[in-house]
Amino acid sequence: MNMGVKQANAHQPESKQECMECQLEEETAQLPNLKEELESKMAQINILQLEIEVIKADHYAKENKQQQVEEEWKRRQEALARGRERLIVELNGAKEALKQKDLMNEYWYSALMEKEEQNSQTESALEETNKQLEEMKELNSLLKDESIKLKENMNLQKATCMSLESVLAESAITKREVLESVSYVFENELQCSICNELFICAVILNCSHTFCKSCIDQWKKSKRNCPNCRSFITSETRVLVLDNFIEKVVPNLPDDLVKSRAKVVQERKAPLYRKS
Repeated sequence: MNMGVKQANAHQPESKQECMECQLEEETAQLPNLKEELESKMAQINILQLEIEVIKADHYAKENKQQQVEEEWKRRQEALARGRERLIVELNGAKEALKQKDLMNEYWYSALMEKEEQNSQTESALEETNKQLEEMKELNSLLKDESIKLKENMNLQKATCMSLESVLAESAITKREVLESVSYVFENELQCSICNELFICAVILNCSHTFCKSCIDQWKKSKRNCPNCRSFITSETRVLVLDNFIEKVVPNLPDDLVKSRAKVVQERKAPLYRKS
């Protein structure tokens, strides 16, 4: 190829050939600079390729990071949705609990009002009970006084019986006179004012009057006061001393009185003796 150029150049004028040679020498002289510039461009290209690789890697990293962020955001959205659903359920539960609490408050308020009404009734009943208790205390005091009187009366009757027994043992009068005296006492002191018979199961009342047990029981079915003094009957007590005295003395009475008493006891069948 150079030979062809040289041949072509041989036909050209000598000045033009010299000019081309000079130009060729200049271009040859510029080759190292061009080479350096080319190497510099290649180095820049390599740097640019490295930067491109770095940018690509950074881009991939950003894409991965963005994907992770999107996945994290999606997970958070799902967690928020679940949390919202849970909160809705809890809110509904709280509303229901609040509703139940309101119902319970209404119930307890109603129960409290009812309790207050019951307390008011209880206070009224308590006041009434206190009044009755005071009346019972007064009655108890009265019964104590009557019990004292009853004991005194029993002691008096016991002393009377002992006196009669002493008269029977120590008196020098005849049996007829004694029986007449005893009969008089029986007729005036030892007869029930209801049945006009000798006492059968004698009982003494709180007013100190004495009657047959069956007679006073029958009387109390229609009335609650003493047949003699009309005092309200609060207590009655068996007078065993009087019963024993009558039973000891009756066999010594006239036969007609003994038979009459036996008949009366048989009619009544003396149920109260078994209870005593």
